[in-house]
Amino acid sequence: MLLARAGTFFKLGWRLQLLLLFNFCLAIYSWLLFKFFNSRARFKSRPNRGQVKGLGREGLITAKEIRWSIAAINKTVFWNNVCRHQALQAVILCRYFNIPYQISIGIKKGANFELEAHVWTIAAGKMITGDCEPAQYKVLQQFEG
Repeated sequence: MLLARAGTFFKLGWRLQLLLLFNFCLAIYSWLLFKFFNSRARFKSRPNRGQVKGLGREGLITAKEIRWSIAAINKTVFWNNVCRHQALQAVILCRYFNIPYQISIGIKKGANFELEAHVWTIAAGKMITGDCEPAQYKVLQQFEG
C-alpha cells in the first residue's frame, strides 16, 4: 500500500509533489499546534493588502489542487486530521499562493441533541475543506483572507 502511494507520488508533476510535501509538513504542524498549544491556535481575518509583488506565486497552484492535496494527506496520515486541522492547512496554503478564502465556524444539533461544531473553508468559490451542507449549521464566526 505504501509502495503504491510512493509510486503514485513520483508520477506526479513537481508542483504537486512540492504541494504534497508542504501540506504534509503543515499537517504535522497543525496536529502539534492543536494537540500541545491549543490556546495559541486561532483563526484570524487578514486585511486585504493587495497583491504581493515580486513573489510570483499567483496562479501557480489552484484552490482545486489545494483541496486535492489536503484530501490526499488526510488519507495518508495516521492521526485524526479533523476539520480544524484541515482548515488551518488550507488557510496557510491559500495565503501562500494568494488565493482569497473564507473560513466558517458553525454548530448544529446532532443526534441525541448534542451540539456538533464544524469548520469549513471556501476558496475561489468552492468548498475546499470540511465537506458539509453549510445551511445545516448556524455560523458563529467567519474569517476572510
